[in-house]
Amino acid sequence: MKEAINIAFDMDFQISQINDIKGLPLYMLSKRQFYRMNGTQINFVMVKLQNDERFGVIALDKQRTKYEETFCSPVAFWFDALAKNQRDALVRRHIPFVTENEQFYLPFLGIVFYNNYKSKQTVNMEKMMPATQKLFLYLIYSCKGKKILKKQAADDLSITRTSITRASAQLEAMGLICQESQGRETYMWVEQSGDELFQKARTHFVNPIQEILTVEYSDELKNLPLAGESALAEHTMLNVPSIKHLAIDKSQVKHMQLNIVDERWEEQKHVVKLELWKYDPCIFAQAGVVDPISLFASFMNNEDERIEGALEELMEEYTWS
Repeated sequence: MKEAINIAFDMDFQISQINDIKGLPLYMLSKRQFYRMNGTQINFVMVKLQNDERFGVIALDKQRTKYEETFCSPVAFWFDALAKNQRDALVRRHIPFVTENEQFYLPFLGIVFYNNYKSKQTVNMEKMMPATQKLFLYLIYSCKGKKILKKQAADDLSITRTSITRASAQLEAMGLICQESQGRETYMWVEQSGDELFQKARTHFVNPIQEILTVEYSDELKNLPLAGESALAEHTMLNVPSIKHLAIDKSQVKHMQLNIVDERWEEQKHVVKLELWKYDPCIFAQAGVVDPISLFASFMNNEDERIEGALEELMEEYTWS
């Protein structure tokens, strides 16, 4: 559930179970599990109900108020599944909830519902989700001319089958890939050449950078790929920047001992610009440099003519083998 919420709202929640709960009646604790979702901007609690529980919307509304007083944070109920009338009743009373089939009604965060209750979710045709871009890069770099099983892509990219299904649906709606089901298996493939596919997709890319930190260089960073202007300088005539740019998956940063500094007060040779990415840049890095499509996307909306010229040079000279 944590990963599904993170993907749906492009967040980085961490989940932990709450065990020692006091001050609530037994019927509000028995058979239920409690989880705290900790994010950088908001925290909330999920109350997981069991399949055999019978509940009414009025009772849940009253219980939610008591839970919120106890936990001092917003509360959402976690269901395995809901009938449409149950879902609509919860929405009418503004009771937050999540379900296993990825319907999220979290007014304090956002709302994701299926357009057709039984099947498909509304597909965003403008910008790729981070997981969608990750799948696109996998297909364009690694699967040229081959049909790939969805489950193989999920395993290779270490993301859930549900996430792969949502990502492939978005790519198909954008006209970038084809899909075909054979029995219980679904295959994906691309029909256009690499350059044709890039040109068709370029307006749909999402900037992979979540945040940029200026940090003191340490050995923890030595194997990270070059990014930003440092990467662009490796492939073009652009001058090498005075401060090196490196890229890292944002989820890895919390496990590192980083010393954030002010570059104005440090020797530039001792600091680096660390780009925190929405997906792992190492997966597609080439020769110690982030991949060209992600690099192109990381400069979206950049108005520096030097950068624009270098990007065009990069993509024109890239060999789509």
